[in-house]
Formats: sequence, structure tokens, C-alpha cells
Amino acid sequence: MIEVTTQIDVNIKSLIRKLEMLWSVTLNNGVTIYSDYDDNKETPWLRLIEYCRSHKVYPTKVKSLMFGAPETVMFENPNGLNGLFIKRGCIKDIDIDNDGTGLSISYKKLIVGLYNPETNKIDVRKFCWPENEIEPLTETRLMTLDNLKDMYFIDEQDKDKHKTILLSDDRRAV
Repeated sequence: MIEVTTQIDVNIKSLIRKLEMLWSVTLNNGVTIYSDYDDNKETPWLRLIEYCRSHKVYPTKVKSLMFGAPETVMFENPNGLNGLFIKRGCIKDIDIDNDGTGLSISYKKLIVGLYNPETNKIDVRKFCWPENEIEPLTETRLMTLDNLKDMYFIDEQDKDKHKTILLSDDRRAV
């Protein structure tokens, strides 16, 4: 049985209070799944993919969820978010003023990418904390085997098609 969190429960509230960078994904059946990071479970992203596959549903909206910030829509499409990935990151700024305080600040990012079939690239948006906004710079990434492994496609055969193309391109480049 796949364990996912479908409401803001005690664990999600605790993660928000700890300033964890979270996300929520709304599925085409109206269910919302929250990123319940827990050391004893598989990552919420992998559990979401497994849940979608086993229940034959797919993501239609991704939102950021961070303390002190309004929920921000990262991507939305009622027809489905095909070629989606979600990652988190953190950078610690070191006290370079040498004022002896030893203070530093952690900058957190929620990174969401979505395959764009018109450009054959991945559009990337980053929600940044403590700014509590989507990074103003836009980013696109090439489709690679490395980023393809983290992506969710509504039809698994679509993912396999991209993998086959990338593998054949790699052989020609050698």
C-alpha cells in the first residue's frame, strides 16, 4: 500500500514550522498530495509517482508550501503535467564579514521542471526562501538521461520514447 498524505496534518504542520520547503500536487481526480518528508519513508516524490501509476491518475497542479509565504502555483494544466519533476535544494550562506557572530542563513529552493514539447526542453521554475517568491530568471534545460530519470510522464511509454531518442543520440556523439 502506498502511503501519501492528502491533508495538512500534524506532520506537515511540524515540517512547516521547521521551515522545510514543501510542495503539494493536485491530481486530476481532485486529490491533493503533500510532500511529507520523513526519514523512514521513500521520498514523497517517488511515492507520488507510484500512487499516480497505481491509481491511474496524474498531476494537474504543483504549488509551493513554505512558512510565511502564500502557496504559489509553480505549474498548472488541467490536461495534466506531462514530464514533471520536483526537487528541493538548500544553500548555506557563510558569514564572510568575519564579525565573529558565526551567523549564516540558509537559502532554500523548490525546483519544479516541466517538459515543453514545443521546444523539446524542460522549463524550470524555482521558488526561493527567504524571498518567498518564484525566482525572476527563467531557466530551460536540455532533456538528458540524467534529468529524465527523475521525471514523471503520464504515459510511461512517452518517457521510454525520450530515453530511446537520447540513447541513440549519445551513440552518434561518440
